[in-house]
Amino acid sequence: SNMLRIGCSAFIIGEVGAAKTSQVETYIPEIGLQNRIITFQDTQELHIDDFLAHGYRISDVRIQNPDHLEKQIRAFLRAGQSYWLVTEVRAPESVRSVLGAAVRQGTQPVIASFHARDKQEAFSLISNIMSLPSETFKHIDVIVSTARFQTPQGIIRRVIEISEVGKEWKDTPEYVEIFMDDRRSDSLVLANLLEGPKKLIRQWSSMDVSRIDLKSYRKIDFLPPERGGSSQIPRLCRKLGMEQRELLLSILAEAKVKSTLLLAAQRSGNTEYLELPFVTKAYARYFTILRKESDQISAFEKWRKCLPEL
Repeated sequence: SNMLRIGCSAFIIGEVGAAKTSQVETYIPEIGLQNRIITFQDTQELHIDDFLAHGYRISDVRIQNPDHLEKQIRAFLRAGQSYWLVTEVRAPESVRSVLGAAVRQGTQPVIASFHARDKQEAFSLISNIMSLPSETFKHIDVIVSTARFQTPQGIIRRVIEISEVGKEWKDTPEYVEIFMDDRRSDSLVLANLLEGPKKLIRQWSSMDVSRIDLKSYRKIDFLPPERGGSSQIPRLCRKLGMEQRELLLSILAEAKVKSTLLLAAQRSGNTEYLELPFVTKAYARYFTILRKESDQISAFEKWRKCLPEL
């Protein structure tokens, strides 16, 4: 979520029924109320009216006429920074227009869902079926892979991998696996993101991080690119003029925010803690406090204390 808010682009891939569109929707609160969002759909899949009712700045584009779409894209680019969300548009020429325009613009973030079984199939979709230059794939920063599983309790849907797309390859894409699926524990675990005490990293990988002191961020670091870690992290920090430790603390503080909401829902049995109205208010309050505070640690503590008021 931090990388998307900074302006990174992402593909959400998976087979039919893997909840790709639902995953795209979860990113709208992460993008935030303050940012403009353009959605490209050929059928109604995203719950646009619900988001509009809670203050999100969304323009919904129904893709029908490719020529008219080109005019709309040019108008959106002239209007300034926004996030483009593409949800499994069935006409390849329309997706080609959207992605092609984003790549030409250079800094236009795109979050798109595609029916692809794996990263290689996603690359083939872009370079072969859509006939876009293979360099187009480098515009994508992160690939989120989804899947569904049949269990004794029924069908479950999960994010099974989050990978960073490298920028230095020529013919074959290179990736860094940031999170990987652990089917035994039914969880997404850190792979090549952090280094430090293994026990502490395992704790930060869990869904419940409520007992972890945020000050423990001083004991861990991002795994450097030369040792298989993210190359996107250093690049983003240079772009934003911030230290990597500052970004690390920001990521961990937001992990605490999300974990707090999840635990509140579990302990109270009230799922409203995880639904759009409350999540929108909770995120807005956190970032309002953060703008006034000197650091994320004090901001999180103030947010946690005012949570019952929401």
